[in-house]
Amino acid sequence: MRKAIAAFFVASLSTLIAVPIVQAAPTSVSVRIEGKSETLFEKTIPVEAHGVKASSDTIERRCDGINLNDPWNVTPGVTPTLTAVDAMASIGETFDGQWYEGFEDYFITRWGPDAQDPVAGGYWGILVNEVFTSVGGCQYQLDDGDEVLWVYDAFKGRPSLAMYPEEAQYSSGPRPQTAIAQLGKPFPVEVVSYADDEEDIPGAGPSRAGSSPYPGAEVAPVLTNAKGFEKVDTASPQTVVTNSEGKARIVFDEPGWHRIKATDVSGEEETTIRSNRLDVCVPATFGECGEKPASTASPPAPDLPGAKQARVSTPKLDRKKIAQGKIGVSWTVLDPGAGIKRWRISSKTLGRKGARWVGRATGTKGTSTTVHLPAGASYRLRLTIVDALGRESSAVIGKVTVPGAGQD
Repeated sequence: MRKAIAAFFVASLSTLIAVPIVQAAPTSVSVRIEGKSETLFEKTIPVEAHGVKASSDTIERRCDGINLNDPWNVTPGVTPTLTAVDAMASIGETFDGQWYEGFEDYFITRWGPDAQDPVAGGYWGILVNEVFTSVGGCQYQLDDGDEVLWVYDAFKGRPSLAMYPEEAQYSSGPRPQTAIAQLGKPFPVEVVSYADDEEDIPGAGPSRAGSSPYPGAEVAPVLTNAKGFEKVDTASPQTVVTNSEGKARIVFDEPGWHRIKATDVSGEEETTIRSNRLDVCVPATFGECGEKPASTASPPAPDLPGAKQARVSTPKLDRKKIAQGKIGVSWTVLDPGAGIKRWRISSKTLGRKGARWVGRATGTKGTSTTVHLPAGASYRLRLTIVDALGRESSAVIGKVTVPGAGQD
């Protein structure tokens, strides 16, 4: 559905206008809306073609790329405005805009709480794959994997930042959204900028092409409210600044999930368009970080004593009764944190295609259990701890082979 001239034109304008909206498979699009002082939305979502209606409008409008100005679009598709409308609706927010019949498109005046400011020249603009589109947000049709970026105060010539984990060596395709760092060890990131603010035709997909290292960017933790709005906390002592190569190293002293973004602040004004966020998993000493926090909600972080994530020692295995298919598992609680709600032991059969983790034992008290496993197979074992706040931490704790009948 890229903007290339189709092999044929629609026979007449009346036929073009009458083209119905055909439901197709959802298009997966990365949507980011950078507001006045916060990121209003940032997530990859599935989108289908449908009509949209601004808050001040009286009727629903077509916003699927089918219009008189773009006759090469002969099949309804997903567009940048449509994706952002769906994104904001998913968190209970609306949009507003002025409909222009001549373009069959909305001129966006507000996303969520952030309305344009004509006096200050603060208008909304749109980029697809880091390029300002040459047509409006209801006219440009998107492909799977495209990145849509709506920006408040978009036309001041500010560079647009992008941040990657250095180890990813990113060149093209969807940007890395997660990474793993070691507790208390420097985690290297790199920040680049896209400085082109000319309207053009976006590339075939997200890419690092056309960017350059950005020195002086502030890489900092993100404060995320219940609705999902993200505020870059450059006042945090964790904040680091990129060097002449656009690289920096940030240290995480607490296990769990950490969200970071990059920006550049002069006085109280951000002189760049904020970067994408990066969710970094910092495992506790014994395992993983548990379930990744949702893109539109803060990780649990109540202001209570003992809200740290629970920590346990590396579990020990007792193989004395392995011939009977019985494995003893024991561990020590190093720090209960907010309190341990429950634990579970799971197993995964090795060498079996499509094998999944199977629960073998669970409990709310104690620090040991006996796991029963079928004979004649090898297994990987995993311990998962769930704390009082619902946070999970898991650790793969060892491999065991249960002999079959007649084996020692």
